[in-house]
Amino acid sequence: MLLAALLFAVGLISGAGIGLALPDVAMALGLKKEGPSLSVPLAPGPQVASADILPLPRVIEPANAVEPAFLIAEPLRHRKGDLGGLRFAGVAGGPAQSLAEPSPVEEPAEQQIAAVFEDRLPEGELVTGSVTKTASEPAAAPVEEQQVAALAPPVKEAIADPAPLLGPDAPQISIILDDLGLNAAAARRAMNLPKPVTLSFLPYGEATSRLAAEAREAGHEVMLHLPMEPLGEEDPGPKALTTGMSPAEIEETVRYNLAAFSGYSGVNNHMGSRFTEDVRALIPVMRVLREKGLFFVDSLTSERSRAGEVGRMAGVPGTARDVFLDHAEGPDHLLHQLQLLEEKARKEGRAVAIAHPHDLTLEMLDVWVRSLAAKGIRLVPASEIIAQNAARG
Repeated sequence: MLLAALLFAVGLISGAGIGLALPDVAMALGLKKEGPSLSVPLAPGPQVASADILPLPRVIEPANAVEPAFLIAEPLRHRKGDLGGLRFAGVAGGPAQSLAEPSPVEEPAEQQIAAVFEDRLPEGELVTGSVTKTASEPAAAPVEEQQVAALAPPVKEAIADPAPLLGPDAPQISIILDDLGLNAAAARRAMNLPKPVTLSFLPYGEATSRLAAEAREAGHEVMLHLPMEPLGEEDPGPKALTTGMSPAEIEETVRYNLAAFSGYSGVNNHMGSRFTEDVRALIPVMRVLREKGLFFVDSLTSERSRAGEVGRMAGVPGTARDVFLDHAEGPDHLLHQLQLLEEKARKEGRAVAIAHPHDLTLEMLDVWVRSLAAKGIRLVPASEIIAQNAARG
C-alpha cells in the first residue's frame, strides 16, 4: 500500500510540476497538519511565511488559487527585497490579513516586527526561516513605505521631565537680543532660542527685512532697534537721530527708519546716551510711536535718560531694561549678570534684560533660558511685561 501511494504521488507531481502537489497527497505523505492554513496570495508578490510565526512543517495554500497547490514552510532563505505581497495569519491561525487591507485589530508585536525586519538588513543579506517565491514567479512590487511604517512597532522616545505649570504670579523675565540684522548667521542662531526671546533688528542691515521676517515665522516677537546719538565718538549708523535735528527732521528720520521693515511690535534705542537725555528731542519720537501703536523699551544707555518719562507723558506704553547681560566680556561676568537678573525678577516680580548676539552670549543663553521653568520663572516676550505694567498703571 505504501508503494502504491508513493507511485501515485510521483505521477501527480510529474503532472503538476516540481514543488506542487494535491493537498490530499500532502496529507497522505504526512506533510499537512490538521487545522486552518495560512493563506498567501500568488500575485502580485512572492509567497512568504515567517518560520517564527508558522510551526514546521505546515502547508501554505495559495489564496484563490485556480488549481490546488502547496509550498512547504521550511527554513529556506530569502534576500532583502523579497517580502512584497506578505499576508499574516490571524491570531491562532485565523483569517489572513493583507498589508493593503490592515486589520482594525492591533496585531501582536512579533507579527509587526516580522513585517518590517527586512528593511533593517544590509542590501543582499540572506535570512533564514521563510519560504519565498520560486525563480519563475514575477518580481514583487515593493511594499509601500507608509504601509510598512503603519505596522512597525512604536518608537520608544525618551520622556523628558515635564516643565512645572507656572501660575500668573510666578516671576517673569524678558530677554531682548538687539543689534541683529548685520550678521545673518548670528541672527539665525538667535532664532533657535525659545520663542519668548524678543529679537530687535537694526533698520540699516542689508538682510534686516528678510531676517526679521524669518524671526516672525519662527515665532519670535520682533522689535526695531532705532539708532540714536551717543555721548562718545561711537558711530550709531546711518540715519541716526541726533539732538541737532529740528523736531520735523527727527520725526521724518523716525518714519524713515520705521519703513525699513515691517511686523515689529515696538522700538528700543541703539546707543542714544546723549539723545535720550534730551526731552525736546524725544517728544517727536514718542509722537510717531504713539501714532503707530508701538511700545518703547528704554535701553537705558544713560542713567539720566528721560525716555520713560516722555513716553508716559505721550501715552506710549513701555518699560526700561533692568540688566545688561554682556556689556563686559567674559563668561564670569555673563554668569554674574544672569544671576542678578534672576534675583531682580524674584524680588520685583519681573525683569527685562538686553543682550547682544555674541557667540558666548548665545551659547550661554541657549542653556540658561531653558532652565527657567524648572526654577519657577516664566520667560515672556517684552510686550507681555509692558502690558502688565500698563495694567498696573
